[in-house]
Amino acid sequence: MKKLILPCLTLIIIFGLNAGEYIIGSTNDYYRYLDLTGVSKSPSLGFHSYSENERNLPESGRPWSELKEKDPILSINDFSLMAADTRVFSSWNSTFARTMLSDGALWQGKGLNTSIVTGIEIENSWLRVAFLPEFVYSQNRSFDIVESATTNEYGYFYGGVDAPQIMGKEASCDFSWGQSEIRADYGPLTLALSAENMVWGPAIYNPLIMSANGEGFLHLDFGLRKTETRMGDVEARVVYGRLEESDFFNEDDDDDYTLFSGYTLSWSPFWAPYFTMGLNRSLIINWEQINNSALLKLYNPFISSNEYAFDETDQRVSFWLDWKIVQSGTAFYLELFKEDHNRQFTSFLMYPEHTLGFTFGGEQVLPVDKNRGVQFNAEVTWLQVSRTYDLKDRSGGTYYIHGVVYHGYTNRGQWLGSPTGPGADAQNVSLSWYDTWGMVKLYGSRTNKNKDYVYQHDLVTYNQDVEMTGGIDCLYIINDNFTVDGGIAYTYNFNRNYEYKNNADNFYLSAGMTYRY
Repeated sequence: MKKLILPCLTLIIIFGLNAGEYIIGSTNDYYRYLDLTGVSKSPSLGFHSYSENERNLPESGRPWSELKEKDPILSINDFSLMAADTRVFSSWNSTFARTMLSDGALWQGKGLNTSIVTGIEIENSWLRVAFLPEFVYSQNRSFDIVESATTNEYGYFYGGVDAPQIMGKEASCDFSWGQSEIRADYGPLTLALSAENMVWGPAIYNPLIMSANGEGFLHLDFGLRKTETRMGDVEARVVYGRLEESDFFNEDDDDDYTLFSGYTLSWSPFWAPYFTMGLNRSLIINWEQINNSALLKLYNPFISSNEYAFDETDQRVSFWLDWKIVQSGTAFYLELFKEDHNRQFTSFLMYPEHTLGFTFGGEQVLPVDKNRGVQFNAEVTWLQVSRTYDLKDRSGGTYYIHGVVYHGYTNRGQWLGSPTGPGADAQNVSLSWYDTWGMVKLYGSRTNKNKDYVYQHDLVTYNQDVEMTGGIDCLYIINDNFTVDGGIAYTYNFNRNYEYKNNADNFYLSAGMTYRY
């Protein structure tokens, strides 16, 4: 592995890249600002990805209007060739990893971390081919962790999940397909073989079924793009993909993969065009246990698992609402999430709180004029299991973890759902200023990490592991092609690793630059 470090650093110096319409980060924040001011409207309802995130924007009358829009570098008949934005991003952590940043394939461990994305997109009216690979490097210096419950010393402190607390003890350099895909469209219908990240639902920080917390996985994606009908806008997407094991779970080569299946359905009624409701559902199963029953179970409208006895699948469902009030620049959203399903409908009526979680948030935009304004958002997430686990004589357990599906709800060691991980509660706030020259963003967060671990292992309340973070991010537009950005954050971790008064702090620095062709 150490032999790879020099070539990786060389690539970083030569290229330095990340895509401009990525579904996380400052560009996505900016698009939400424009959506709430009425300058643009999101091209999707509940299924968000790189390929679904571009907008047609006016040339003036908005912040960042001096930054040029993406243009083809070559056009031949109906085909156009686009160059992806060129960007280098690096970060540094002083004491421990920051793992709740929705940063895709990048593992931001202790020490230096860098990501690179570059590539091209070729498209016409019905076909799109995007090659957007990502290169990531992590210095990955060691730090103290909780004792692993898996066969690997770096593993998570629960069994039944592949979520390493640290990605080994050596620096790593890796390649990812990034936001690459081959996609064909026929009217509103779409079909793709894709590796791009997806975000399902309206949540900004902690989507509960699908987030961009980790690396995207190879998948088939098909369905209906956002389409106008007499009943309003509708959207329906189905995904089947292969999740991979990390290098820090076990040494068994026969259990390296998990099948992911899921769908997201969204509807915006014609009488309320800025109000959207949706349903997300996912199911995973060990690759070697795939059968017709498991594949079809995704489409069973009932979430009861009683008839399946010893259940070899692990399913989740969420219902969400998203209400934008463009006249006042206001938005509210809610995602209600259910993990382990009630065995019977009567038990659902009696114990509706069983494994219920939620994310609730809001956003407010206050334009000063057409070229500048303020954006504020706040979000609360709750993923602590209900008391029914004890009352129904369940042995431990928490969200995103399963006793039969080996890897739990992860891909290559990172959570597919909320970046907070299981058993947590979190609060996030941010305040941003947009101007012609760029953006300044102040943010803060509090995360009580996996409270279920505290209660289920008879630790006292004072042992709860809580992180408090405050930071600032800035983006500056140098000219119509080139931007630079940077940030600094401070985290204070109370009772780190669930040890009373084992407090620690971490300084986080980041810097990036982007070139648009």
